[in-house]
Amino acid sequence: MQTVNSMFNARRAAAVVFVTFLLVRTAAAVDVADIRSPRPHGWTTDLTGRVPRPAQAELNKLCDELNRQHGAEMAVVVVGTIGGENHRAFATRLFNHWGIGSAQRDNGILIFAALDDRKAEIILGDGIDEAHQVRAADQIMQNQMVPRFKRGDVAGGLTQAAWSCATRILAAEGLLLEAPPDVADPPPAIQPPPPAVRPVRRRGRWGIANWLFGVLGGGALLAGLVYGVRRYRRFRTRRCSACSQAMLLLGEAEDDQHLEKAERLEERLGSADYDVWACPACDGVIKLRYVALLTRYAQCPSCSYKTKSKVNSTVRAATTVSSGLVRVDESCENCSYSHSHTYSTPRLSDRSSSSSSFGSSSFGSSSSSSGFSGGSSSGSGSSGSW
Repeated sequence: MQTVNSMFNARRAAAVVFVTFLLVRTAAAVDVADIRSPRPHGWTTDLTGRVPRPAQAELNKLCDELNRQHGAEMAVVVVGTIGGENHRAFATRLFNHWGIGSAQRDNGILIFAALDDRKAEIILGDGIDEAHQVRAADQIMQNQMVPRFKRGDVAGGLTQAAWSCATRILAAEGLLLEAPPDVADPPPAIQPPPPAVRPVRRRGRWGIANWLFGVLGGGALLAGLVYGVRRYRRFRTRRCSACSQAMLLLGEAEDDQHLEKAERLEERLGSADYDVWACPACDGVIKLRYVALLTRYAQCPSCSYKTKSKVNSTVRAATTVSSGLVRVDESCENCSYSHSHTYSTPRLSDRSSSSSSFGSSSFGSSSSSSGFSGGSSSGSGSSGSW
């Protein structure tokens, strides 16, 4: 009986600890209205204390120069956790709550990170969300932000991402600031120490460095193996089912002759890629389709090709007394499919109300309470996790 009571007490204590953890985490979660705009004194907001002051100063200097020379606005926000809310939706609400970017050009960018949730977002204004700019955001997220966040280099990830967003997405090549040293390059590989005098090590015991190199080496080996297997499976020599001859992989110009109009459209949009193998001895042809993982196009429910896109437009802006209304127009570039629907956005809190009138002569001025210029975003950009 005593053993049963002990087990019951242990389970009850574990349940109390778990519920307490959930309550603390929920209490620590921030809402959009809790995040104070950094304008007009800067462009960076850090609610975690994990972004050093020099890094914040460097980010503010970059954003100042970007705004002064090119009239664009870029904000950097770092929080701990937002609870269970969707991070893309949260960052988009924050973007529109502040009105980042010019009201006429919608050329704002929000770099958002929730460190405790291990999530990051790059949100683009509606005026800079073309396909090539969204692809650039994906590359910045996956090649610069996420790798540095994985290593615990929060400041480096934010700085590299901000500079790349300015130069690649906004095409602000003439910034009068020195670029970070490795902004265009992946993080340098860890080099082994030079062959010097080796300390004597006791057999059978591994230090932390040995385990670290072992894990990193094993991960790199596994990644290389997966990449090699995928390359082999795609480009391995195939034989004709009719005459058993080795088939040839056609080039891009030649394989278009074997593709349908919709398939060529998918390749042009970057939503899918086709490989065409032809037999040199007979008329045998194999056509293989590879769908792109990162693309703004979705599968059309009518023609089944990945050629459907959508455009969001604000029908009614949210205010402190009424919810907003957004219209989503979907259309297919291959067939005549089109569909429209609407969804509502929540009302603004009293602290988040702002007017969106924009000064006619100065990009940096703003009449909204947030200090930004009244831009908007439908949520295009890139998401990352680590």
